[in-house]
Amino acid sequence: GTTAANVLTLVYDTNNDRFSNTDKLYIEYITENYGETLTTSATRTTSFNSSAITNYSAKGASFVINVTASSGTTPVLVAKVQMQDIVSENWVDIPSATTSDITTTGQTLLTVYPGLTASSNSKIDFPLPRVYRLVYTISGTTPSFTFSTGVHYLN
Repeated sequence: GTTAANVLTLVYDTNNDRFSNTDKLYIEYITENYGETLTTSATRTTSFNSSAITNYSAKGASFVINVTASSGTTPVLVAKVQMQDIVSENWVDIPSATTSDITTTGQTLLTVYPGLTASSNSKIDFPLPRVYRLVYTISGTTPSFTFSTGVHYLN
């Protein structure tokens, strides 16, 4: 198609045996990279799931888990990314989209993006799904972590 003065004119005849003029047209407007807070900084002692997050247009994302305090006997924090099946609405693990064991303060980066050269527990060759969430598993004896998670969407 062509655009002029904010008008998109389609040059493909959609009224044929495969398409109809009444079919829905999906137009994706790709914006610049942007970020947001997924979990605010707080002290957590048990495993939990983030809310469902809708990805509107990003191909991938980098997740930054910033741990500012940890305590307990052998405390371990692991985060993984799951996608939601659109039919059953069940949650499914994205293959290998799991951080390594986080045991102390510092920042951990996990990037999910199609075409990446995969690197265990840090770079995953997979597109960011439309609906996803993070699953945080906290283990150890009286474990406690103070952390936040930010996401940077990548186009």
